Amino acid sequence: MNVIIRSQRVPISQALEEHCRARIARAVQPFVEQLERVELVFVDLNGPRNAPAQSCRVFVVLSGGARVMFESSQRDFYLAASRATLGAGRHLARVIARSRERMRRLEPLIA
Repeated sequence: MNVIIRSQRVPISQALEEHCRARIARAVQPFVEQLERVELVFVDLNGPRNAPAQSCRVFVVLSGGARVMFESSQRDFYLAASRATLGAGRHLARVIARSRERMRRLEPLIA
């Protein structure tokens, strides 16, 4: 699994990057074999005014080509990353469960 951390006009500290990698690893651990890439993008929504609107978007690309996106806007990047990775993990679980259910329903037709 390839993890990419980017930002748009926002410096990313080493501590924030380590925090993100740990949260992603925990959130997607059950599905790591099915993942191709995970990308986190940080954006300061209010620019340089330092207002409490900082966003983290998590994009997950599955091996089959399906994509999952989850976004969280919070007062700081650590909280935004924590909530976005947690939400992406839950959303990913639902997507994979639906995919497995579809395959189970199609199995009798294929055999």
